Amino acid sequence: MWKQMTGDFKSSEEIQKWDYYGKLGVNSKNNFRKKKGATDGEEEEEFRVQPVKVKICPEEDFISTFLKIPGCVPIDVRVCFKKLYPRAEVDRKSSLAFYLKKCGLDGKADMPYNKMWRIYSEAKAGTSLKESHSSAMQNMHEVAYYCIIDALRCQELMVKRNVINDYREVASLAYVSLFDSHYRANGMKVRNLLDAYTTKLDMLFSTRQSKNIEKGKYPGAYVFSPKKGIEIKRPVTGLDFASLYPSLIMSYNLSPEKMILTYEEADNAQKKWKHLT
Repeated sequence: MWKQMTGDFKSSEEIQKWDYYGKLGVNSKNNFRKKKGATDGEEEEEFRVQPVKVKICPEEDFISTFLKIPGCVPIDVRVCFKKLYPRAEVDRKSSLAFYLKKCGLDGKADMPYNKMWRIYSEAKAGTSLKESHSSAMQNMHEVAYYCIIDALRCQELMVKRNVINDYREVASLAYVSLFDSHYRANGMKVRNLLDAYTTKLDMLFSTRQSKNIEKGKYPGAYVFSPKKGIEIKRPVTGLDFASLYPSLIMSYNLSPEKMILTYEEADNAQKKWKHLT
């Protein structure tokens, strides 16, 4: 059964030509993936990985590299959590151990990289198996345990923060694919959502970028003097999420209804809660 499902592939080219949506065990007849003039090494490298630049925040981009497998949407857990915690209070190393501690989950297994690669290299070469079969098996057991725990902790992080379901909701609302909801910036989703809305109004506009992009510089806009004071006639919401103020509001649990506007209210609050200053 497994052989019939996998097709018994012997090369990456056979994998790329597999008919994933047709009958099991039947290779696709598509030959469009073969490039003219490309060597076998170049073609293999092209099909192996695909780097994608992901916008984490206005100040940071991240290059995510993954295997190109038809019918599969690879989701980088590190990219997900760098998006969820983009601010300065997050450790810039964005390690798995940091995110696990942040979400209150169990830690990962500890094993130095040099030790892991040494064990794997010795086992692959077969030298350790000849010298000491029991110790080599035990070492590979530790490596397998380390890899399994790492993969399990990544899965637990995704479940803890409900990442996949959030991506599905974004994809449904913005009329984009699950791949785009993870790897593309919000501007693309907003344009797509606007395009879908205008289509319902029998309007059509193009989202294609112009090839002739102007590179000249223009003088800045005139800045008027602000009208000082507090605007309390109607609710006002700030949308500058990259600034310092929303971070302070979230950190100290502040909200507009906590604002005290008169001295009488301030005195009563100070008598009730003496720790207020």
